[in-house]
This record gives sequence, C-alpha cells and structure tokens, in this order.
Amino acid sequence: MSNDLLDRIDFPKLLEDMGFSDVDATLPSYLGYCLFHNDQNTKSFSANLESKLFHCFGCGAKGNAIQLYAKWRNVDIAIAKQELEELPEVRSVEYLEAQLKPYDKLPVWKKLEILTAYKNAMPLLTTVPELKKYMNDRGISDKTLDTYDVRAYKQWSSCPYSYGDQLHAGVLDTGETVTSFRERFVNHTILFMFKVAGQVTYIQGRMSREPAGSDLKYLGIRGGVTHAFNHDVVIDPNVDHIFVCEGAMDTLSMIELGYTNSIGIIGVEGFKPSWIEDSKVKLITLALDNDRAGNEAFTKLSASFRQKNIEVNKFLFPTEFKDVNQFLCSKKSV
Repeated sequence: MSNDLLDRIDFPKLLEDMGFSDVDATLPSYLGYCLFHNDQNTKSFSANLESKLFHCFGCGAKGNAIQLYAKWRNVDIAIAKQELEELPEVRSVEYLEAQLKPYDKLPVWKKLEILTAYKNAMPLLTTVPELKKYMNDRGISDKTLDTYDVRAYKQWSSCPYSYGDQLHAGVLDTGETVTSFRERFVNHTILFMFKVAGQVTYIQGRMSREPAGSDLKYLGIRGGVTHAFNHDVVIDPNVDHIFVCEGAMDTLSMIELGYTNSIGIIGVEGFKPSWIEDSKVKLITLALDNDRAGNEAFTKLSASFRQKNIEVNKFLFPTEFKDVNQFLCSKKSV
C-alpha cells in the first residue's frame, strides 16, 4: 500500500466528509460515534489524525485511512486504491467525488422532491408480512406504522430521475466502478421517513434482524440530518411540550405509550438548537437511553435548553431497560 498515497490524504477532512462530527484538525486524535455499527450510546470510534490509523472498540473495525475509505465505500482495497491513485491530489471525499462524478449537486428543492417521490414508491411496511411482524413484535402497532409512514424497501422501478440525481439525493450509492450504481437500502428494508410538512428530508433504513459483528443495523442517506423524526410537532403552534428520543424506533415506542408529541434525533448529540428558535415549545422532556451517554446528553442538553428559558424534564423508566423500546416491549405501563 503506497505510503505516498496515504500521505496525501487529509484525514480530518476525510472523516468530516464521511459523516463523523466535531473533528478538530488541530488535535492529534479524534473520538466519535462509529458509522459501521449502531454506536449511539458510547463514542467507540478512535482515530489518530497524525498516523492516519483508526480503531473502533465496539465493532472491532481498524486500519488506516485508505482501509477506512474502502470500508465506507464498501469496496475492496484494490478498487479503493485505484480510485484514490487516479487523483493528482487527495484532499477529501468531497474532492474525490468532484473529480470522479460529473454530476452537479442538487438544489434543495430537487433533493426533497426525489426523496418524497422515493417514499411514495416504497410500499407501506404493513403490507410486507415479515417486516410487519418484526415491528409488531417490537411493540409497534399497525396503526402507528401507517400513521407515521414507515415503509418497506423495494427496488424503485420506473424511476423518473437520473442515476446522478438519485446518487446525490442519497438513495443510490456508487458501485464497484465510477459509472455503476447500487441500491442503498437493499439490506436495510425498514425505512423511517423524516418529514416536514409532507416533504421527506431524510431517510433511515433499519435491518429487520439484530446484526452480528460489524454490520450496520441503521443506515441513513448520505448528507446531514436537517430535521428530527416526526419534526412537525416541533413547528406546530399548538404544541408547547415535546419529548426527545434517540431515533425513530424509540419515538414510535413513545407514541405507542401515548406521547404523540415525541421526536427522534440521530445520536445523543443530534438535536439542533435552531429547531426551537421559532417554535412555541416551553417544556422538553428527554427520553434518552439508560446509559452514561444518555445521562451525559441530558446534562448537556438541559443546560442548552435552560439558557433559552425552556423547562427540562427527564423521562424516567426502570434502569433494567436500556431504552424506551425495551421498556415498551416489557408490556409494563408508565
């Protein structure tokens, strides 16, 4: 493996463009949530920004920046090296894509249009027996699944958009060559739709089985998460109290428990303060995981909300349950 190639990679920028948050290039190392497994509770991904090595203490993934890129792209090392070696200078994934893909970036309206059309092309999850059973077994009723537009993945036939537009919208990935493509959610057949006023802003897929090893249980479209799951309650002028959960599954679980004013964020640091600047929210109840990361997030978020004169509560459930969904599945009442 070429040391020269490794030397040319701007590792902090590479990490940022892959979706790792809060990377500080002035520091010698980085600790964050791993992209390759359901790492929502503890920051288990460690990267040495100087040696360009990484290691996840959760799923065991490790290697150098080139191997990280190969894993993220889901291609073998030879293809990863070939893609990287073709560039005169390797700065970041953003730079790489600008060189290898002759597609203009989509305007926001176009991306929302494509994501919403993609949602409408996917069947309701309740029409797929095996997926419906999985969610029912997790305590989520058919009524809630349909009301909150949980969908099942299927190949998008008769799609009116180009491969390039689908790629930049996030519903396609590049294949083993620059000009080939593959479906993003083929292995993550439960689709949670993040919507605002009927427009889909983000899609998260979930496996219908508990993965072993380093498999990704959750997989979202590439790009930032601009809104929460069930975000409409945040901007509803009649809502002054919301519940904040970690993810769509816990949000649906809270709704099953009767708390319909619940939203789901991606990771404990996924709440954006701008969401409540123009809202009528006066009270926020945090229904985070029963672990250290959840407790730390409660402390951090509480301080931020109280600075905005918003009252904060904590949703308490027995400590033997890791999260709200486990609590729901225990069939205990609040």
